[in-house]
Amino acid sequence: MKILITKPRGNDVFNTFFTDNAIKEIEKLGEVKYNPHNREYTREELKEELKDIDVVFTGWGATCYDSELLEKANKLKIIAHTGGSAAAIISDELAKRNITLLSGNRLYAESVAEGALTYMLMAQRKMLKNISDMETSGWPSEYHFTKGLKSKTVGIVGFGMIAENLARILQVFDVKVKIYSGYLSQEKADEYNAKVCSLDEIFETCDIISVHSGLNAKNLHLIDKKYFSKMKDDALIVNTARGAVLNEDDLISELKTGRIRAILDVYEIEPLPMDSGLRGLPNAILVPHKGGPTTDVREIVTIELCEDIRKYFSGSNELNHEITLEYASRMTNESKFMKK
Repeated sequence: MKILITKPRGNDVFNTFFTDNAIKEIEKLGEVKYNPHNREYTREELKEELKDIDVVFTGWGATCYDSELLEKANKLKIIAHTGGSAAAIISDELAKRNITLLSGNRLYAESVAEGALTYMLMAQRKMLKNISDMETSGWPSEYHFTKGLKSKTVGIVGFGMIAENLARILQVFDVKVKIYSGYLSQEKADEYNAKVCSLDEIFETCDIISVHSGLNAKNLHLIDKKYFSKMKDDALIVNTARGAVLNEDDLISELKTGRIRAILDVYEIEPLPMDSGLRGLPNAILVPHKGGPTTDVREIVTIELCEDIRKYFSGSNELNHEITLEYASRMTNESKFMKK
């Protein structure tokens, strides 16, 4: 088996995904070829490198594997994508060539769901304010009214793997869960003691709203002033999806009224501009895209992708991290929607 790792060596991204332990597992699979450059391959270079390769490891920023790129990929069986979303790399050519697509999405989903829960608890308990008071004055001099999750109604917008993991985690709390999704049946929602409902109902009735929709043409600015205006007083919106799922200008306008709260991990422009209207709002907690996955998950992703590759070439169809092209097409493709 011949394996190509497309990511350049010598940087933190490579070193955290392709640790010594991960490299040992990859090299057990077969002959490994590394990117010799201190940069990504150009498409022309990559097209030449794919000749006689059985497995290619890709990562963040990978190019689209279309018919032109795959022209000389005479043996390619698996694309093992160490990133989560594979929307930017898929094409119909993968199906024509019967190429199996693996992704770290399931493992990332678990980690991001942990992050979303952390943000909920942090905002409800006003942890940031209390910690800041502790650092600046030695001990908080002002009492901050806090909340928990008990007896709250939590709305989940979108129901991919991250949202599914969050719904599972929320089972240990005394909360009512409502879900908005175009793909979720009530029968599936029943597994999480949740109710499938409209986006209007989510925003009209929930104390906490957690956004998990992928960023695509359908979901661009899915949530705007119509929905922000429906939120209950002091309700909290959490966004760990992508910034442009929310209309940021509309959110800023609603936050300025002081009526609702937000904790945001993602933004329409990243890094968030210093003159953003989100900055300085007392009811908005801003996190610099740190909701997950945590760095330690990267090694686990690569090692588990290796296990799936081993299973595939042993004749097993039970792959833990295979995703379909249809599922991948609903994932976020940031290159199309991020503002510059």
